[in-house]
Amino acid sequence: MQPRPNDPNVPATTAADDPAIVRLAFELHAELDVARHAVRGLRATYDQPGPPAVEDVIGQLDRLDTTLGRLHDFIRRAMHHDATRFGLMCGDMTLHDEINHVVHALAPDLERGQIALFIDIDDELARQPGGVLGPIILQGVRNAMQACSTDGLSQRRIDVSVHRTSVGGIDLCIADTGPGLGDEWRRHADLHGHGVLLCRQLVEGIGGSLRFMNAPFNRGAVFRISIPPTGWKRVG
Repeated sequence: MQPRPNDPNVPATTAADDPAIVRLAFELHAELDVARHAVRGLRATYDQPGPPAVEDVIGQLDRLDTTLGRLHDFIRRAMHHDATRFGLMCGDMTLHDEINHVVHALAPDLERGQIALFIDIDDELARQPGGVLGPIILQGVRNAMQACSTDGLSQRRIDVSVHRTSVGGIDLCIADTGPGLGDEWRRHADLHGHGVLLCRQLVEGIGGSLRFMNAPFNRGAVFRISIPPTGWKRVG
């Protein structure tokens, strides 16, 4: 017998219960980040009053900025009210599979930007559920790619490492050969690139911490996440 609609014995499901939709929402949030910065950059070119046609363009850009901001905030609130639950929803693949997903998704852009991606993960961790780490690594690498694309160097490189700490936690580092963090990055958290505010919410939601720092000798920036043993158990 088929279950009746609204049958109390059948668990209710929503779009947010589908891991693929959750992942898509996370990536859409990052794309809205990019689009909003692009709109604001274009808007800045119209810094002087002009004829009616120009004023109309300015009005459209302002409205678009507002709409993108509302969508951005809506997705953040809707999908990440409970960071632990989000981690469980994303936990259908091992960390090894999550990394493969990142490489496959970004391969065309990496090749186009002539950026080399190097990955170093503890074998034991690679077999564990990826959980929150998968989407975070995706956003972190995309952010590093954006930095590398502005440096003008002939050798562009991103290093991703995930290792178990001596006390059983997780240490994730994403380093790039970009120009490093300027004053604007240090003063304004919302300028930290693709989906970083969302990553911070997820990490802090499981008791971890997220930091940015310049690499030694001005050789780029490092995106570092530390997750304690209790947090990793909640994720993996």
